[in-house]
Amino acid sequence: MNSRFVTAIIATGLLTIAVSGCSSSANTTADQLVGTWTGTNAGYEGTVPVYVDKPLTVVVQEATGQAFLGYKEWTEPDGTVVDELITGAVTGAGQVTIVDEDGVFEGVLSGSSLSGTYVENG
Repeated sequence: MNSRFVTAIIATGLLTIAVSGCSSSANTTADQLVGTWTGTNAGYEGTVPVYVDKPLTVVVQEATGQAFLGYKEWTEPDGTVVDELITGAVTGAGQVTIVDEDGVFEGVLSGSSLSGTYVENG
């Protein structure tokens, strides 16, 4: 698997994520997202800073056509490693939707980056 880079920012329940290391074309498929994506995230929950250059890993394990699945992983301040299942789909035009246990990411794969917004309930 290729190493890839992810940067995320959370602000009042919203997550902006930028990913580099993959490519896009007019016929984007989920295979282009398979691999391990790593980077850092920063942001807030309400008015409290909860992530400041905190490591984040997203692993896309399998892809079939436009659909894919995997998990995201992070470390809590007490050192506990947490993972959460993800599933998603990508359109031929590069629009990406990822659903995890309590939120939805919608973004666009363009060239070698994926950017968009994550909204989480609660």
